[in-house]
Amino acid sequence: MRRLMITTCLLLVAGCESKPSNDEYAANFVPPTLLKRAEYETALEARWTRLDRNLDRNLDGGIEQSEVPVKYAKRLNALDTDHDGKISHREFISGSLARFDREDANHDGLLTNVESSAARKAEDAANAAQTPTPVK
Repeated sequence: MRRLMITTCLLLVAGCESKPSNDEYAANFVPPTLLKRAEYETALEARWTRLDRNLDRNLDGGIEQSEVPVKYAKRLNALDTDHDGKISHREFISGSLARFDREDANHDGLLTNVESSAARKAEDAANAAQTPTPVK
């Protein structure tokens, strides 16, 4: 009987998985976010004002490609739809709203962090596929 109990206990312990604690779940928890298109547009106006004030060295009402930090160059320069070397207010707002619309997978006018994350992962994967690998 004692041997049976010990064997049973050993089997139970061996079958136990190490599951993450509640603290680990809490540490990795990302609360859901929900952003309305109108709220996003308001935030874009504030962002434009900040960018224009901080980056527009010659105060001409547009942001030149040379004024854009390298970290954001690819994304911001893609907004220059008329290819004049400057990002105008109209280009910034319309291009950013188009991005919102692309990320809004179910087209309900609300962008969740899940939709945004999925769109950015797809964009990163597409960019990685376009980047040629160096030949050794």
